Amino acid sequence: MSTDTALVIIDTQVGLMEPAYKGKEVVENISTLLAKARKAGIPVIYVQHNEPYEQGLLFGSPQWQIHPAIAPQDDEPVIHKQTPDSFH
Repeated sequence: MSTDTALVIIDTQVGLMEPAYKGKEVVENISTLLAKARKAGIPVIYVQHNEPYEQGLLFGSPQWQIHPAIAPQDDEPVIHKQTPDSFH
């Protein structure tokens, strides 16, 4: 395994994935990639967006949770961000 490879999963909260165009297909595709990465021992890193209450992704709310079909395992890091750009 190369140490310079990782799967980064960004903004896959319930409140973003369920209403998204073809959201179910996107979740299925991510699930497939996630299974392959885990099987190959490739690190998986999640980036989770936090927004003010008015915008619907309040920290800890049901809509804020990462979609259960692609949720992180206990040993996979989750980075929390407050800006729309994950690479800001």
